[in-house]
Amino acid sequence: MGNTKHTPEPWYVDNQTAFPEIVGSDAHVSEIWSTGDNELDQANASRIVACVNAMAGIENPKKFRETWEAIKHLELDAYYKAEEKISKLEKTLEYKDKQLETILKVTDLQLEKIKAIETLIGQIDGYLDEAGMVIKGDRIHQLIKKAVSIKEGGQS
Repeated sequence: MGNTKHTPEPWYVDNQTAFPEIVGSDAHVSEIWSTGDNELDQANASRIVACVNAMAGIENPKKFRETWEAIKHLELDAYYKAEEKISKLEKTLEYKDKQLETILKVTDLQLEKIKAIETLIGQIDGYLDEAGMVIKGDRIHQLIKKAVSIKEGGQS
């Protein structure tokens, strides 16, 4: 473990004495002085032991802790950047949804116009049949365009 000298891990709490004692694998390490609150004394001893055992094998706990803090900040930065991207994507998606709704409304209106034109064509065909007339090719399309334009308020 480098140049650091201390009682080797694992450490544990010995509660068989008046005050909790911290014991290492090969020696008595420390006694916890009483605060007058036995539960608090036990919690303090347990925390010391947990910290020491958690750092077992780490040669420089201070450097380890600094590195850990830096990693946490990097992870938080990445998280916040991802959250910002998600927010932008959600706004874009909302905008695209509104665009799609508009397109669908326009499409529905266009379909209604097509149905109206088909109805007009059927009516024109009926009138022509009744009159015994036949109009061929482009002439019927010109008449339909004129009828649609007049119906929409324009003049052709």
